[in-house]
Amino acid sequence: MADIEYEKNRLTEKLSDQYSRNVITLDEYERLLDYTSKIETTKEISIANKMLQFYRPAEPPEPDTSSGVFDLFKKQTENYDTIFSNRTINVSPKNGIGGKFSVVFGTNKIIVDNLPPGKTVINIECVFGSVEILIRQNVKIVNSITPVFSSIDSPSDKYIDEYLPELHLKGESVFGNITIKFI
Repeated sequence: MADIEYEKNRLTEKLSDQYSRNVITLDEYERLLDYTSKIETTKEISIANKMLQFYRPAEPPEPDTSSGVFDLFKKQTENYDTIFSNRTINVSPKNGIGGKFSVVFGTNKIIVDNLPPGKTVINIECVFGSVEILIRQNVKIVNSITPVFSSIDSPSDKYIDEYLPELHLKGESVFGNITIKFI
C-alpha cells in the first residue's frame, strides 16, 4: 500500500508540473487529480502515467474578432474591466490579440506599445464611459466600433502603406465616447 501512495504522490507532482507549464488545462488538472486520489491499484497508476505521456502543451486561444454585448464573457487573453473608476493601461499585443476592454461608467486610457506587423484586434465595450486610445503615428487604424448615442473621434489616415501594422477596433459604445490619438 505504501508503494501505491508513493506513486500517487509522484503522479500528483507530475500533474502539478504539467499544469504549471501549461501542458494541461485547469479542468484537465482537476479531473486527473480527482482520478489520482481514487487510485487503488498499480495498474491504475500505469494507466494514469500513460495518459500524461500523450498531453501536449495547450494551444493558444484563437483571437476573438467578434463583437457584441453578449460576447463580454468570451475568453480572451487579456480582459480589462473598468467599472465606476478610471484606469491607464499599457498594452503590448501578442498573436494578433490586443485584449478586451469593458468600461461601464468609467474611463480607460489605453496606450498601445510595440504593435507587431500584421493585424491586431482590440475589442471595446463602452457603456456610459470614455475610452482614449493612444498609438504611434505609423499605424493603420480600422475602426469597426458601433456607436449608439456615442461619439468616436478618429484621426484621418495620413499613412497609407500596405506594410504598416494594422489596429482593428471592434465592439460597441453606448452613451460613451471613444477617442483615438496618435502620439
